[in-house]
Amino acid sequence: MRIASIFTVLFLTICLTAIPVFVLAGENPAAEACRKAAANLEQEKGAEAIDLIRTALQEAWQQSPLSLRNPTLITEPPQGYGLFSPRESNRYSSAETIQLYLEPVGYTVKAEEGLYTFGMTSDFNLLDEKGAALGGQREFGKWVCASHRFNTEFMLHFNFNFPGLPAGKYTLELIINDMFGKKSATLKQALVIE
Repeated sequence: MRIASIFTVLFLTICLTAIPVFVLAGENPAAEACRKAAANLEQEKGAEAIDLIRTALQEAWQQSPLSLRNPTLITEPPQGYGLFSPRESNRYSSAETIQLYLEPVGYTVKAEEGLYTFGMTSDFNLLDEKGAALGGQREFGKWVCASHRFNTEFMLHFNFNFPGLPAGKYTLELIINDMFGKKSATLKQALVIE
């Protein structure tokens, strides 16, 4: 078997598992881009195949719901997308800063005047062990980004401080809202204050 054929089989496997099933149904541009990319790989046109894969990703991205991937408690501010130091425990003193890293996926990207723009806001609630809200804040964070490229590698970093919070089990509820689409996603992170 030629190396190009091996890569084609591998690519099709990745395409079929990475692109949601609803995107591949019917005459969807993402499915067509995947088929063309596979043909380009057969012809050893890797750069063209990658461009088509990006087209398929963008189509799937716009049709996907907003989701929050790789939420991680961290020990220090991240250095960039995927560049963070995970914290080993969710246990904190009430004087410690709680740092949270996450990667939003599926936010709406608008293409206007040669730029790709997306934006999000964030809300949070602090819940007690029974799920009752102790407090929170609406739109405590806001991000609007414009780029010459369709960015899919974007991370959010949050710092939370709850000085004087009594010892106990809590849940940090974080809500991310898509500014340009009717999308929202919620993350619940368990915390222990000692």
